[in-house]
Amino acid sequence: MIFMYDSLRTSPMCRLLIMSLCSSVFRNICANGEKVKKITWKQMKCAKQMSGLECGFYVMKFMYNVVRSINEGQDPEQVYTSTLRDEAFSKVEIDEIRDR
Repeated sequence: MIFMYDSLRTSPMCRLLIMSLCSSVFRNICANGEKVKKITWKQMKCAKQMSGLECGFYVMKFMYNVVRSINEGQDPEQVYTSTLRDEAFSKVEIDEIRDR
């Protein structure tokens, strides 16, 4: 399963293009000697970026949360859904991400 975080709230057409390109790449990657046939996508609700300038911080925050939850033996989707929000990250939160 691929979790899709769209903090810029791109158009449905743009999301479809991204999913199509990524699906093509994954289909050509072998997993345990077998080609990937079906890819399941899950659109995740996430904080909304105010501009295109903070994208790196949003990506790092989402990646950090997923990796941390896996390292702690938790289901990333359950950890993520317990902290859902629509509002943008505050300056303090972005500074915390930058300082890690």
